[in-house]
Amino acid sequence: MYAVSEQYKAAMKQPVQRFRMTGTIGDHPFTDDNILAGSFSITNQCTGNDEITIGQVYVGELDVTFMNIPISRYGWKGLEIRPVFGMKIADGTYEDVPLGVFTVETAEWTASGAVIKAYDHMALLDKNCNKVITEVTPYQCAQAIAEATGVNFANTEKEFESFANGTTMISETTTNDVETWRDLVSWLAQTIGCFATADREGNIVFRSFNQTVVDTIDDAHRFTGGSFSDYVTRYTGLSVVNMEDSTTSYYAEDEDDGLTMNLGSNPFLQYGVAATKEEMAKAILTAIQQIRYVPFTCRAIGNPAYDLGDVLVFQNGLADGDALYCITKFTFKYNQYFEMVGVGKDPSLASARSKTDKNLVGLASNTDENQLVHYRFTNTQVVEVGDGKRVPVASIRFATATKASEVSLWAELLLDTKLSTTHAIGSTTLKDVTIADYSAPTPAELQSEIKELQTGVSALDERMTSAETELASPSRMTVTVSYTLAGDEIDYHPVETYDVSGKHILSLHYYIGDVKANTVYLFVIFLTAAGGALYLDTNCINAVIEGMGLAGTGKWDGTINAEEEFIGFSMGSVIGQLTDEAKTALLTPVPTGASDAISFDMASVLGSFTDSTNIGIVVRYFILSDTEGKPDYSSTYITTNSDDAFALQTQFNVESNPGTVDTGQLDVLEIYSAYPEIETLEEVSL
Repeated sequence: MYAVSEQYKAAMKQPVQRFRMTGTIGDHPFTDDNILAGSFSITNQCTGNDEITIGQVYVGELDVTFMNIPISRYGWKGLEIRPVFGMKIADGTYEDVPLGVFTVETAEWTASGAVIKAYDHMALLDKNCNKVITEVTPYQCAQAIAEATGVNFANTEKEFESFANGTTMISETTTNDVETWRDLVSWLAQTIGCFATADREGNIVFRSFNQTVVDTIDDAHRFTGGSFSDYVTRYTGLSVVNMEDSTTSYYAEDEDDGLTMNLGSNPFLQYGVAATKEEMAKAILTAIQQIRYVPFTCRAIGNPAYDLGDVLVFQNGLADGDALYCITKFTFKYNQYFEMVGVGKDPSLASARSKTDKNLVGLASNTDENQLVHYRFTNTQVVEVGDGKRVPVASIRFATATKASEVSLWAELLLDTKLSTTHAIGSTTLKDVTIADYSAPTPAELQSEIKELQTGVSALDERMTSAETELASPSRMTVTVSYTLAGDEIDYHPVETYDVSGKHILSLHYYIGDVKANTVYLFVIFLTAAGGALYLDTNCINAVIEGMGLAGTGKWDGTINAEEEFIGFSMGSVIGQLTDEAKTALLTPVPTGASDAISFDMASVLGSFTDSTNIGIVVRYFILSDTEGKPDYSSTYITTNSDDAFALQTQFNVESNPGTVDTGQLDVLEIYSAYPEIETLEEVSL
């Protein structure tokens, strides 16, 4: 918050506030009279529109329509505008607050005046950066940028040292995506855990997020009451893209249950040994632990003393008086309102992601969304699929970039098949022969037993011949392919048939289709064998995922997926036999015949009652000129129309009185006596 006096702070809380706007355009001064009503606005922000991210370098924008400024046509572009907001304080004077330094970019001449769009000094850094900075401290890096661009930086060396990595020697890798000096300032701000913006004097300033409350605002000073989220935005992890091998490194707190901040391919976090890079990343992680804010939107009386990154407390109404709210974006409309916004995401929506998911999201954020990307996957362990079994043979995890993509799978599997052979010889059953006397069977009985043995041998011979035929012509086996995407089964099951055992190539192609942006997907390939078994050696599964703006990884994040199959079992063996029997009967209720009489005095219980009617005066509050409060106005000059809206009186009647004159007749019209509040008389009709 800009340093203002206690009188200014007291005036900020008043229901009726008076202020003014002054300033200069180049060498030309201006006041309220030179500004078209409702046209002056300033907008700026320090993070994205959805979530808090460090390293942001947004340009502040001024929009205004000027009137009666003595600047010739084609003379506006490049002029500096220095607006100053003045608040009238208790002693009757105005306390001024500078609003920044803006350079005119465009000017359009209209009937209302010159419509101006101007940007703050952050836009001056949008110049080609042709220098690689190495072996400097962050403060020395900022000074080198200032020397190259002519833009001043406001932070002192001591302030830089208080930031994350403020005393660390940093170096920029020669291979990076830095194109302008503003890009370099962004990476520098991220390295020290800050955001950068242009201050009120036109200097670039680095600010870190903190928990120091600058002001408390109650519901009486909020125009719209505000809207407040039901969660606290906080970060417990961050990821960095390693440009050398296109992988990500993930760093987290011991209890990693919050959001992950993706730092992208920061060129200052690429140089040095792994221990140094890890130390720098963890310093940034410590800095962003200060981010524990509730997202909000609030509109208040137009007072621009607040700065980006200011922490507020909102009390009463819908607000949680114990929570912290950080201004990440503001819109100041002169003579109308000051709108404050604090963005942030819900940590509970990100807590279920695995480490691999977070790495993929970090990698996808650094991926060109218009580039066709191929990612290859292979198996590092042996895969066996038994007869009648369904086994997952490949699990592919990938992420999409900032827009939807069309994804396809190409795969080649080297299968070693072993067909099952059924030897259906069966069994032989001989008919029992009854022998009356086991010690001396009759010839007829012996003949009957011999006949039964001959019948069994004949049947066995036939089955052996059938088995030899099956061995000469073995059965076929089938392999069924199934896919799942994000846990959902895809209704497509191609089938391949094999007649002989041995090695076979199974080629797969599946169009996964449209997938959502900024999403991590898990694609799984299943094989089901019937009539034989499969064996896949290591590196015998080669799959490729292709699509626009994809990111993938083959690293294992420690997640183990386990499944168990239960065979059917009978509940009867566990519970036993249950029997039940239903009976009906007619039951006639018999009254008991009990009764009692109770009496008591109500007055002794309740006492005496009294009542009274109070009539109060209801006061209607209005907003005059966008200022909340109870207006004080004279009904002589202000009335209300049929819509119950304020309107100025347009007709006033004054009667003249005769006066004394030597010759002729004199009538005196005393207008100022009848209406003493009138200061200037523009027209009189007789």
